[in-house]
Amino acid sequence: MSIQIPPNKIYDPAKTWFISDPHFDHSNVLRFEEGFHEFKSIEEHDNKIIARWNSVVQEDDTVFFLGDASMHRIKLSYLKWIFSQLNGNIVWLKGNHDTHITEPWFRELSEAAKIIEFKEYDEIFFPDQEIGYRRIVLFHYPILEFNGKHHGAYHLYGHSHTIVHPIKNAYSVCTCLTDYTPVNFEWVKQTIQKHNEGLNRLGKLSVHPTT
Repeated sequence: MSIQIPPNKIYDPAKTWFISDPHFDHSNVLRFEEGFHEFKSIEEHDNKIIARWNSVVQEDDTVFFLGDASMHRIKLSYLKWIFSQLNGNIVWLKGNHDTHITEPWFRELSEAAKIIEFKEYDEIFFPDQEIGYRRIVLFHYPILEFNGKHHGAYHLYGHSHTIVHPIKNAYSVCTCLTDYTPVNFEWVKQTIQKHNEGLNRLGKLSVHPTT
């Protein structure tokens, strides 16, 4: 059964990016992402994310940012300074640590950067030779049974930092898993294929432990 896809939900794979959980100005993130980076300070961490973001994202690209920009203790002026340097049109999906992003904060951040939406959840589509259009389900938290899971859809999430959950066709785009760089559809597709292969091997081992 074919579905009608709104034209504004179809994105160019070459101009669309994903990233989550940078936790700007949150020094503890260096500790609980230990082993995934070589940053000596949170200032180095923040500046490296800015540089790597802009190394791949062009001004007219779209970035789906899956939440947790910072903790509530951050100063608005510092967060504005960060976002003012980031390329692209940003669609921000709220994370559990984004509760301090109130309407006044969002208004000021939107003046500093091209933040075009601030929402809880989204679904977009990419042209895909295998199935026509690939649905991408976007949410801060991992969803076990997401829309279209058994019909080729992919799910991208954040929240869990160093943990990738054993969910088929789903993967985390937390910064520590993407080399602190936004990733595109090609990365997502290749990474999820490898992830699914690993799940298949685990499944076979659990059923046939002696093979």
